[in-house]
Amino acid sequence: MVDKIIDPQFEKETISFGTFKDHWVPKDYLNEFYNSPIVVPDELEAIRFQIEYNKILCDNPLVLEFGCGPTVHRTIAIAPYVSEIHMVDYLQSNLDEVKKWFKEDVESHNWDHYIKYILECEGIKNPTNDDIFDRKKLTRSKVTRFIRADAGERYPLGTNYEGHYSHVFSGFCADSATDDKNIWKKYMLNIASLVSPNGTFFITALKKAKYYKSGQLFFKSANIDEIDLRKILEVDFLPQDITIHSINLPELEREGYTGIYIAQAQKKKNKLLKDIKT
Repeated sequence: MVDKIIDPQFEKETISFGTFKDHWVPKDYLNEFYNSPIVVPDELEAIRFQIEYNKILCDNPLVLEFGCGPTVHRTIAIAPYVSEIHMVDYLQSNLDEVKKWFKEDVESHNWDHYIKYILECEGIKNPTNDDIFDRKKLTRSKVTRFIRADAGERYPLGTNYEGHYSHVFSGFCADSATDDKNIWKKYMLNIASLVSPNGTFFITALKKAKYYKSGQLFFKSANIDEIDLRKILEVDFLPQDITIHSINLPELEREGYTGIYIAQAQKKKNKLLKDIKT
């Protein structure tokens, strides 16, 4: 069943809410945000920041993307800086969509315009088709595992993976999976448990968003602000090494939000998951 409300933001238009379990369609999400030949405004900012952050990664690490959704652009962006990538999502349908791209399925989503922008952010002027092809080949060689996991589990990948990854990145994941702020906190702590002591975390989130659009439906969001994000990061990460960028994007109001947060943090030494307090 789809919930419906009338929201003044949409000029008294009735909007309908879906749930991940019953209504999520990966292709709808890709068509909503990633089908245009132009990179969408929030990803222009998120990718640019991610590229700069990638450059500080050391020792060619094994990394994890938690909550990849049906997208591959964040993995494409980090591929040259790491030895190996594991991709995780809650929905098998999202992972199936991602695998199409890695298998070069003719029905897979076309990410070439995103690859072109990523290469431009890395300093390559006017990337050629060969440059784009090489980046695809490199990315496909770096991803070694696709894992279905639930951020609601205390150990999302099992106890052996607590503190396993020296770098974890997560884009529009925990905040886009629930409208309950306490559940969002739990998701964040559980994802953070996968970062090794002294490891790093790169995260993007919707800014003060109650929902976002995918296809004909809206999906609820946790409506977090910068204070919420900083407080939850300070549980596991060094306060002095937490950086949060708040970016206003009013042109995305029709998508259900008007800005994003981009954060990076370094985990406390000898810090692993503790009892969840919500």
